[in-house]
Amino acid sequence: METLLRVGEARRGGLRQRLVPGRPTAVVVTITAGYVAVAVSSVALLGAGPRILGPAAFSTLALVWTLSSVFGLGLGTPTEQAVTRRISAGEPGALRPLGWLLLWAGVVVLLLLLLGDRLPAASTGSGLVPGAVLAVVGWVGVTAVRGRLAGQGHLTRYAVVLGAEALLRMVFVLLAVLLPEATGSLLAASVGGPLALSAAIGAVALRRLPVPSPSTTDPERGDGSHGKHSGEHLQFGVVSIAYQVCLNGPALALDWKVGHTQPALVGAFVAVSTVLRSPSLLVGGLSTQALVTLSSAWASRDLSSYAASTRVLARRWAALVMPTTLLVLVLSPWLLPLYYGSSLEVSAAVVVSLAVSTLVATAAAVGTGPLFAAGRGRTAAVAWAAGAVVTTALVVASAGDTTVLVAGLVCGPLVAGVIVLRAVALTIRSSELQG
Repeated sequence: METLLRVGEARRGGLRQRLVPGRPTAVVVTITAGYVAVAVSSVALLGAGPRILGPAAFSTLALVWTLSSVFGLGLGTPTEQAVTRRISAGEPGALRPLGWLLLWAGVVVLLLLLLGDRLPAASTGSGLVPGAVLAVVGWVGVTAVRGRLAGQGHLTRYAVVLGAEALLRMVFVLLAVLLPEATGSLLAASVGGPLALSAAIGAVALRRLPVPSPSTTDPERGDGSHGKHSGEHLQFGVVSIAYQVCLNGPALALDWKVGHTQPALVGAFVAVSTVLRSPSLLVGGLSTQALVTLSSAWASRDLSSYAASTRVLARRWAALVMPTTLLVLVLSPWLLPLYYGSSLEVSAAVVVSLAVSTLVATAAAVGTGPLFAAGRGRTAAVAWAAGAVVTTALVVASAGDTTVLVAGLVCGPLVAGVIVLRAVALTIRSSELQG
């Protein structure tokens, strides 16, 4: 993480100078607006699904979406962050993390081709395997493009790629409505198709940009930088995958346990989860800006600024995520039937637990940034891995039982949150004592 902001002093035109030009909130707004546009298109897709396909067949589309989210946000996002940091720092081999992503993508695609048709959701609708494979391919492309754009500081073009994905997804949904004979396939393709096409648009933009030249030396990193960055990238990957397991893993576990007998329950759960998890999208803009600011403060040993920036981040989370989650929960009795197209057979306890776990998980996610900035990524990885294990074990054990399911939804993020936030508090206290 130390390399992230040293480049702002050593390399003019780097990420730090372009990302924080004096009004950091403008960066937050730009990035968040792009993610909100993607969220709106996702709501349109998952809202149209049960109306067009019916509750049982919708479980297929819901599973494609969940698999895409786990791969993309669990593996694609940390890879994008690694590429962004290395390009901004002018490091040689900045695109090396994409090779690992390609390797994982190959493994996932192979597993989908071999085992995808055996999943319960595959028997209730069409396009599960092709849709999931297209999503994996799309994530690889968009990760490469976004990583390079952000690394070179071209956030406007980065936002354009996000906007293109959102617009294209809306087009896919519209085509699914207009072409009923191809509805299932079009809806399944609307998950990964817009990713792949927006990556192509971004690639065209990249062709017009100069290729950044890597720095030849960095005496502070020495010969151990490759191992250090590999370890950091692994920690980011563990955190991102475990975070997605806590948020989206319950849907996969439910499909595995009760998908054959209760496919409509799986589809309804994904619909409810999508609505109640929507405030988590606000964390993306906050985290991107905070990681840069916090890393700069820690690398320059400005520990008072590190502590102050962490508190600012916490206040922004409280101002954005808490009221949004509460509003969605209060409006859920009206939003959910409107969104799903019919009444949902999901208990109020599950709805409330999804809201509570969203708050806890996003708080822990926001706290993860300060830990990585302070070089404590291993603590964050252990915390989230523990949370993912708890979530998976309890949800699988529930087999649809409401009490155990509620415990699984809440306890996993709570375990991660307690460890992460305690570590952040200790880090701030230590920094204030040293400062």
